[in-house]
Amino acid sequence: MDITFTPPRRIARWKWLLGFWGAVALTILAVFLTTWNTFFQYVPPGQHLVIIAKDGAPLPPGHVLAKPGEKGPLAEVMGEGWHFVMPIAYERKLEPNTTIAAGKVGVVTALGGKPLPPGRILADEGEQGIQRRVLPPGSYRIYLLGYKVEEKPATEIPVGFVGVQRRLVGRETDEPVIEADANGRVAEDRKGLLPTVLQPGLYYINPYEYDVIPSEVGIFQTTFAKDDASNRLQVADNQLRTPITFTSRGGFPISVDCTVEWEILPEDMPRLVAEYGSRSRIEENVIDLQTHAIGRDKGSEYGVLDLLEGVKR
Repeated sequence: MDITFTPPRRIARWKWLLGFWGAVALTILAVFLTTWNTFFQYVPPGQHLVIIAKDGAPLPPGHVLAKPGEKGPLAEVMGEGWHFVMPIAYERKLEPNTTIAAGKVGVVTALGGKPLPPGRILADEGEQGIQRRVLPPGSYRIYLLGYKVEEKPATEIPVGFVGVQRRLVGRETDEPVIEADANGRVAEDRKGLLPTVLQPGLYYINPYEYDVIPSEVGIFQTTFAKDDASNRLQVADNQLRTPITFTSRGGFPISVDCTVEWEILPEDMPRLVAEYGSRSRIEENVIDLQTHAIGRDKGSEYGVLDLLEGVKR
């Protein structure tokens, strides 16, 4: 049996070498990690990286975010992942993304940029003020030093309704509804009701640019009858109005119960809203008045026996 004997001095040397090179490796690793974290920044999901330039040209008047080459917070932010950032030239910080929930719309206000021309209310890209473009549901990398985001309900048009659009910005017009050209386009600088309507659905519309009026369309029934419990059960959800009264040929007072069926077409709704405002006002100012007027005019041509026997003329 062979037995190998290692002198204690050699064992001590190996231990010293292992300790020395281990310390060197740890030092290199520490220096590497320190250098990496100094020059690189990791952006986790749901956040973005904001870069602030320490030197450069001053910002133009009215601007709060900088372009490349300007001093200050840069308008462009960085998304998820690792990014190289020179620590001497730039500062950095993490911010959470802006989230717009389902069924909402984000209205963005730029806190800096070129001033709007006189008379303008909504701003385009690069201009200061409420932005014309809105944000649908989602997550966005927006530097909140330069922008304010309001979350508003999206515009929902239920089934059986259409959306009548009223533009809130632009120059005034005397027309009740803005006229469209041969291609169906309307002037973008005019305020008022648009000739086209929105069909049922969910729309992400800037509430500072458009007011959308949900308006009921379709076939309706209006009942003219004596106001008692039995008639109310018969008409269900229909509007109950007073009976049609007139004087027959021969001078006898007549009272008639009836139901009138009428229809509103979607393409007619903008002008009806401009003139009357709502379906109930249409029923009150058109259907009710016309039914009573026609009943009086035509009923006076018939005698009592004609009405009882149903004689046609």
